Amino acid sequence: MGALAGMLKEKGFNITGSDQGIYPPMSTYLIERGIRIMEGFKPENLDVNPDLVIVGNTVKRDNPEAQELIRRNIPYIHLPMAISEIFLKPKHPIVIAGTHGKTTTTALCAWVFYSAGRDPGFLVGGVLKNFNSNARLGQGEHFIIEGDEYDSAYFDKVPKIWHYRPRTAAITSVEFDHGDIYKDIDHIKSAFSHFVSLIPADGSLLACADYPHIRDIVPHASCPVTTYGYDSSARLQVKDVVLDEKGSLFTLVLDDREIHRFRLPLWGRHNASNGAVVAQIALQHGITLEEIQKGFDTFEGIKRRQEIIYNEDDILIIDDFAHHPTKVRETVKAVRSRFPERRLISVYEPRTNTSRRNFFQDTYPHSFVGSDHVIIAGVFNAGQIEPEKLMNSQKLVEDIKGLGIPSEFQPNADSIVERLSSFCRKGDVVLIMSNGGFGGIYTKLPQAIRMSAVGS
Repeated sequence: MGALAGMLKEKGFNITGSDQGIYPPMSTYLIERGIRIMEGFKPENLDVNPDLVIVGNTVKRDNPEAQELIRRNIPYIHLPMAISEIFLKPKHPIVIAGTHGKTTTTALCAWVFYSAGRDPGFLVGGVLKNFNSNARLGQGEHFIIEGDEYDSAYFDKVPKIWHYRPRTAAITSVEFDHGDIYKDIDHIKSAFSHFVSLIPADGSLLACADYPHIRDIVPHASCPVTTYGYDSSARLQVKDVVLDEKGSLFTLVLDDREIHRFRLPLWGRHNASNGAVVAQIALQHGITLEEIQKGFDTFEGIKRRQEIIYNEDDILIIDDFAHHPTKVRETVKAVRSRFPERRLISVYEPRTNTSRRNFFQDTYPHSFVGSDHVIIAGVFNAGQIEPEKLMNSQKLVEDIKGLGIPSEFQPNADSIVERLSSFCRKGDVVLIMSNGGFGGIYTKLPQAIRMSAVGS
């Protein structure tokens, strides 16, 4: 929603917006663009007399501002509708979808196209450091968008990706997620199956063969399909991955023919796979191998994706958006490979609608393998979840201990900050994983460690 607001502002519209508990980097992004943010949802926020209201998918039917919107008979649509009609309709949409990996893949794809002179529009669920933005209009042929399978709005309970007019598409992964709206993995597969059926026959689909559920989705496409990944069945193979202090090296092989060996300044085997699909999409659209490598070399990354937010006194703090157990596992592995000789302290907050529930209670413990110490926070807004469905943070700690990894429970950000300010020592890497503000830990912890270092 924040990215859409920025794009509409760039097109010349006067934009205001309502939100609750907004935090950086999006709050900073909006303020810098002169977009007025109104804290909380109140009927009087509509006194600006908008011509159109775009309703976000976290807004529920009983939201007081949504109710007032209807009472005043103000025209309204949702985010995917707005994006589709205003930005995607005249373009060639490249839609990157999947349970995880889509933010990094979309951002990298957008930068490769931009650095190759294609001037794409893009919309990504994270802030690209190259642009200090997560959206751009662009004057070129392509619009590159992160495709979210979550609901469009309370008044249109279908996945966002169904609205995005895919012509070129990629599916990076399919696993169970969004337990608040999907009842099981078959329900999720049906959402992706319909998505691929929307790709026209002259379009293309790239699908990651490393996820078995994708094999049931691919047959629903009427366009050419290229499978990719590490699995031996994939047409586009990611081979000979080497992780070093500069990132990842990998070789791209199509139908047993070596295409190129790439270097990517991102860590982890999962990111090598993300780089591979970006390279193939770029090649399909006439971007050369040299231009792709130039894009990789100059990619600065995404805020909140393995982002170093503190590097003083030989202590590193890394912020990452990981929340699904697969993403937590791959992030821990990537950071471990990046800093193999340093003590790795992993800190995790169960915050999403799925991670706050006990769907993955027995899966999460193994996600932290590679950590030297683990701190699990209390479940965010635990009172909103039925007790019998609630993730049990203390049980998670005990199960991680059962794997031989020292672990502890801390109820909130303040107790974690207090613990780590005395526990951290020189050489430590602290990996914080949450998809939200986490009680301000990203500013509180660096301040506390800095003060502790001064005191010592």
